[in-house]
Amino acid sequence: MEKRAVVRSIRRSSFLLVFLLVLALTLLLLFQAGYLQAVESIGLRLLAPLEGAAASAAAGAIRLVDSARDLGNLQERYAALEKQANDLLVENIRLRELEAENEALRRLLGFAQANPDLQVKAATVRGQVIGRDPTNLARYLIIDVGERDGIRRNMPVVTDEGLVGTVDQVYATASKVRLINDLDHTVNVIFQRSRVKAVARGQVDGNLLVEWIPQDPDAVAVGDIVLTSGLGGRFPRLLVVGQVIATEQRDYEMFRRAVVRPVVDFERLDFVLVVTGFAPLEGLEDLLTSEPEPTVPGPEGTR
Repeated sequence: MEKRAVVRSIRRSSFLLVFLLVLALTLLLLFQAGYLQAVESIGLRLLAPLEGAAASAAAGAIRLVDSARDLGNLQERYAALEKQANDLLVENIRLRELEAENEALRRLLGFAQANPDLQVKAATVRGQVIGRDPTNLARYLIIDVGERDGIRRNMPVVTDEGLVGTVDQVYATASKVRLINDLDHTVNVIFQRSRVKAVARGQVDGNLLVEWIPQDPDAVAVGDIVLTSGLGGRFPRLLVVGQVIATEQRDYEMFRRAVVRPVVDFERLDFVLVVTGFAPLEGLEDLLTSEPEPTVPGPEGTR
């Protein structure tokens, strides 16, 4: 039985093979004779839409892949350009800071060169400290020089613009500077125009109040420049303190008062000079000379 089944299977396979060979030869002969052109035309017409759709789909897929690739390239280029722009912005900011720092240092150098009688020590301002208590308003700056740098208490602190304050506390590598507009800070001053001497004291609003001004109408006027007088030996003479912005006069009082705005902007300080040595004023004769000039910065300084 098994042999018969095998024989039948072989016969069927042989018959099928022969049939396919005969069919192929027949179709080949018909194609060469031109009898299959009509069938070919019909097949082409039927397949043309499918081929067009397939071609369009393939082209669309290719465009989509290309678009995705281009989009990826554009995103990479955009990220690179954005990083480059950020790097340039940071570099520009750094260069501007260096330029501003160099300009400030040049002004301080000009001040030191224009005032060879003052021994000075440059310092960087670390921060501003404003402390409140029920009875006082304290205004300080912290600078990065201290006892190791030869700084001592009560040394004057200046910039190329004018007087900043005095060293109040000294540490090993830092110092606390009491500003001239602190409530407990006083400065002996002189009005540049009238040569009248008085005392300036810090106020809550950040200005200075100059007291003990004679009632003489010509003693003080709005716009007058106020300088250090040098009296008392605490400060070098003729440092710029500020400018008069208001005056007060009462007939029943023996003296007048004036409100002075400091010439130094304490909130924008980056560098200062600590005056480590100067010749204190020993007498009043040199204050009585006519129209002395105030201490001014060097050629690059501004007033």
